[in-house]
Amino acid sequence: MKHNNTLIFLALFMGILIGGGLNHLLLGTGRAQAEGVTGLSNEPETMRPETQNPEPSETALRSANENVMREKPEKAPVTQVSSSEAAALLNDMEPTAVAVEDGTGTVFGRVIDTAGQPMSGAVIRLTGRPKTISSRSPSKVGQGAPDQDSLKETVRKAAQDFHDRRARNVETSTDEQGQFRFEGLLDLGWSAKAYLEDFVLTAESSASSIRIGAELNFTAALVQEVPVEVVMTDGNLAERAFLVVTALSDQNQSRTYRWSSDGAFLRLIPGRYKVRALSHGSDDLDLSELASSTEKLSIEAGVVPEALVLNLVPRLGISGYIRAANDGSDQNHCMLRLLPLAQDQEVDLALLGDSDQQSWARPGRLFTFTDLEAGRYLIGAARDWGSPIVVHEVLELSDASAEVLLQLPERDLSQILKVVALDATGAPLDDVDFSVRQQSGSSSSSRGVQSTRDKDATYLITIPPQFTDGYFGKDKSGATYSISATHPEMGTTESELTPGQTDLVMTFVVPGKLTVTVPGYVGSGYEGRVHLHASRVEGSEQDQFHAIGSGGKVTPTGIQVFEGLEPGTYLVSMTVSSKGNEHNHWGNSGTVNSIEVNIREGENSAQLAIPNLYPLRVHWADGKVGKSLHLSQADGERQFGGFSGGTLDENLIASWDELPAGEYRIEYYGGQNSGIMEVTVPCGEIEFVPMEITAMRVSITSLDGNLAKVGLRDGDLVIGADGKEFESQAGLMAMGPKLMNPGSSIDLMVQRGNKVVTITVKGADMGDWSEMGGQMNPTSR
Repeated sequence: MKHNNTLIFLALFMGILIGGGLNHLLLGTGRAQAEGVTGLSNEPETMRPETQNPEPSETALRSANENVMREKPEKAPVTQVSSSEAAALLNDMEPTAVAVEDGTGTVFGRVIDTAGQPMSGAVIRLTGRPKTISSRSPSKVGQGAPDQDSLKETVRKAAQDFHDRRARNVETSTDEQGQFRFEGLLDLGWSAKAYLEDFVLTAESSASSIRIGAELNFTAALVQEVPVEVVMTDGNLAERAFLVVTALSDQNQSRTYRWSSDGAFLRLIPGRYKVRALSHGSDDLDLSELASSTEKLSIEAGVVPEALVLNLVPRLGISGYIRAANDGSDQNHCMLRLLPLAQDQEVDLALLGDSDQQSWARPGRLFTFTDLEAGRYLIGAARDWGSPIVVHEVLELSDASAEVLLQLPERDLSQILKVVALDATGAPLDDVDFSVRQQSGSSSSSRGVQSTRDKDATYLITIPPQFTDGYFGKDKSGATYSISATHPEMGTTESELTPGQTDLVMTFVVPGKLTVTVPGYVGSGYEGRVHLHASRVEGSEQDQFHAIGSGGKVTPTGIQVFEGLEPGTYLVSMTVSSKGNEHNHWGNSGTVNSIEVNIREGENSAQLAIPNLYPLRVHWADGKVGKSLHLSQADGERQFGGFSGGTLDENLIASWDELPAGEYRIEYYGGQNSGIMEVTVPCGEIEFVPMEITAMRVSITSLDGNLAKVGLRDGDLVIGADGKEFESQAGLMAMGPKLMNPGSSIDLMVQRGNKVVTITVKGADMGDWSEMGGQMNPTSR
């Protein structure tokens, strides 16, 4: 396909190549529109996150922080491109034709106004996101600087990108009933935007991530114009400013707009807002030297709003830098905290560490605390969340902002875990993330940790503050520790840690790749609702709940791939989301099928079929509308949780639509009406006839836990205490406090198989619930 329409390309590229660069072609021109004489654009100005702050101005503070500042590179000379040169470049542009195959997917919906009336003529645009794989070419490793693209090549790439994007864009309009429909869509990730002049169209559900088959409805609200005046300190009208608008009726969502005196207004839909103005001196709002107070604004449909006047006044704040330690080990964000001090108040670093005024800041990057009142302040930095403050300063604010430089001290390496991460060949690895786990009895806690690499390519890791006392030997609780390392290509590996250990080498093995096929997926009626999860069989019980690859999805052909798996045995589980809940992997919670797979290095494959699924309707004559019944598989083995959807409707029926065949337990906990019933699916509609809860079933997860130590076994039924069998739930509830009282002793009647045994348990032997090593669940007998 040849494109020779030079005039079209010329119109697109001349303003871009001459006036603003190709970046505007790829990223849009919303900012230029917002500064035009017509006033504010409907598109808000997007503020950059802290990690994208512009380079600050040259100040004395920068001079004091020379070791973290970068030299400014020499700029290339500005070259003007004439119209004839641009036309010559575009004349022989021939972007590769983009072949877009037809799909079978649909997206449909409706647009109505705030009164529920259909809105015709609204434009709905869908943009498809192609499936791409980020990869690096081995041939480019170790090469020198590549050649810069020529102007002609740059224009060609921009034109190709333009056509690629247009090929993935589809558009339609709403009809007289306000309805729209897209057909023939590929199974891509789609996003949607809706437009109607003088209206703002808001989607009822997320429009940024849409799957085929979705229903997407919009509500159109009429835009109203609010006159706005921004007044300088000398009483004159400002030429330009930023307006920060917070929508109180939209979960306090804030947007920033550019305001100018040439078009002094805001365009907003009816609702309640807070509006504040900031001076236009910098694109970083934290560096604005002037600000107004926050004013409330209420806009009602059909009522002309009054003019909003915002008076700018000087703004007090604290800005500065964190300077890294001389050993070069500080590369991650530090936690900054700020604490107001009374004039005679002494420095208290523990109090500072609990301050709610906080911010993350990276060494060498400007940080700011703004909109402060005059007075004394204590500011300090910790290397991580919850870590102790390692550097602090006391500052006084009166009539001007203050600057500060916080020098991080060198680390105490006796309190640092130093890890060398190697691949299977023994080469050091970049981009490794770490987490540390503490195991105490049956209780387990895991924390992700920050790490920095020193000049010897060793990762320096601070043990999480919650674990520090036990890890470095001050707390003799007997907890055990382990560390897991994850690499984007090599997967995850784990090592045990000895409390107090400071040096470790972790070697990754060649990872495994698992391709799981779902037979009969196409045409099954479950497309888009089947989710697969892989978790290690080895390890603690908690490992079963951290599925690997759960963020992926089954392809339209019924395949899901898990990569970066450490060799070992894995449980691959299947869940099926309820209809209309395709994006929620746990929308129905329960596992419908599973298989164990032994993963080896390299390629592995498995099949996991969708089993026959059946409905279950449970009527409860003694129930009440809105009450919930809990459903779980009776064996409970490797179960991700109970199945959702058990709320009694107006007919006192609780429904589950898609359950695999098997034994189930229906439970209700609600005081005197508590009861349990077991049922075999498939069974159609049944009547809930709960049996009285008269026993506790013992489930042992650790032989080192207190339940096992006092003599209880997995599967035991506790049917009574002190020679008396339980006749109701009340008896069970009375046993609990006595069982956990350190000064008490109780004789448990335990049914074990065909006989009843007595086990004497002292409350002092039970400890707390985190050390049980299992659980006792109410049941009937």
